[in-house]
Amino acid sequence: MRKIILGLLFSLWAFAAQAQVSLYPFFIVGDMSPGTLVWKSAAGGTEANTSADYQAFVGSNSSINAQIATCNGACTTPLAKISGTQNNGGLIELLVANTFYMVTGDVLVVANNGAVSNGTWTVTVVDANCNGGGCRVDLQGSTWSGSSESGGNLGGGTKIATMAGMLAFINQTNQGNIFSNQGVNPITSAVSVTLTNPVLSVQAVSMTAPNKVVTMPQANLFGSIAIGQPIVFENTGTVDFAVNRADGFQIGIVPVSGFMTVRLGNNANGHYAPPEYSSLTGIPLSAGNLLIDQGPAGAFGSYTMSGDCSLSISTLGAITCPTLNGISPGALFSLNVGGGLASSGGNLNNNATEHISFQPGLLTSVINTKAVFYKFSKASTVDNLEASAISFSCVGNPTVTMYECGTDASCASPTTIGSATVTGAGTAVDGTVSNAAIGAGHYVAFAISAGTCASLDVQASAQVHQN
Repeated sequence: MRKIILGLLFSLWAFAAQAQVSLYPFFIVGDMSPGTLVWKSAAGGTEANTSADYQAFVGSNSSINAQIATCNGACTTPLAKISGTQNNGGLIELLVANTFYMVTGDVLVVANNGAVSNGTWTVTVVDANCNGGGCRVDLQGSTWSGSSESGGNLGGGTKIATMAGMLAFINQTNQGNIFSNQGVNPITSAVSVTLTNPVLSVQAVSMTAPNKVVTMPQANLFGSIAIGQPIVFENTGTVDFAVNRADGFQIGIVPVSGFMTVRLGNNANGHYAPPEYSSLTGIPLSAGNLLIDQGPAGAFGSYTMSGDCSLSISTLGAITCPTLNGISPGALFSLNVGGGLASSGGNLNNNATEHISFQPGLLTSVINTKAVFYKFSKASTVDNLEASAISFSCVGNPTVTMYECGTDASCASPTTIGSATVTGAGTAVDGTVSNAAIGAGHYVAFAISAGTCASLDVQASAQVHQN
């Protein structure tokens, strides 16, 4: 009997959700481009207000007289029967049954009225809040054709001020169905599964193959789960499975014999609150997953982890690693390194910096000859390049260029690392590094590559670090 009752409640929930879609198939949302877009409830997204199904909705609606305020007073639906058209200064002027909930500037649809007046129009409401027929509405930008058209509808989707207000109304509707989804949905599958609305409160999942996913359905629809409503995932199988949002983002991992509860946090984007676990004292992670907080979205992700660590769910994040690759690391598990050194993956790297310089001495002319060679035994990176002058008598500013010569000791076909142009004595010039890489075993050279000078004492230096 209990199963029959729960089944009836679930069927009523599905029916109620479909009824809401039928009652509110489209919304005109005030802060979502109401002049060009409408929100389609069945899809949970926007579409153009010139679309065929939106035009058909207005044309087929039988509730022609003024619609009452809906959404618990938060929204209204403009809709009226058209009894005829007339000329108003060259514009098409509609004669409609009422103008309730219509204001000048609304973008509304004329449907099933005639070839000339049919379409999507910005309207001017001549007779505001009119009722009883003969209420005048002008179609902005239209052209009177000389013949009257009638029998169609003027209207649009349900008008609501904000997207937030519409989503709040959808959630309020779904909250009213919160007791209708009580029940267990048994799932046995060798492939990933996507749930559909409405979702039962318990999902008993047995995956028969590893690395499979249960994906939650879209959260911004009539019939979606309500914000805060718990959905419990029970792993009745022999392998772990993941639970993802509709956009593919991973909410969490449900281990074998474990439970995970998820609650919708935001129906605008389908974000879920951090998952709650039960019946677990620890999850071995040697070949498993580490759950990590994803920040303000309030959702959890999962990252593959190898090693010998375990995560205690009961203490929400206490990770213990008694061994490293099966060996007790002891005191060497913690490695402290000094300046210029770094530890990565158990390797000790030398990231120390050094400076190389170019100081040709006092010159009476600029000679573009590569000189002052350096050879790097290890691959390195140039961090910056600086130049300056002690004395400076030039009519054309000199440019100091740093070259990567490869393995060629004569640097015949080099790659330019960077350059700096000196404009006067006694001040540093920040050079531009265009190609910072120096290969292992390669030469580096400098040259004054441009400039016309009678007397010049210039120097350049570069900071370099080993990779």
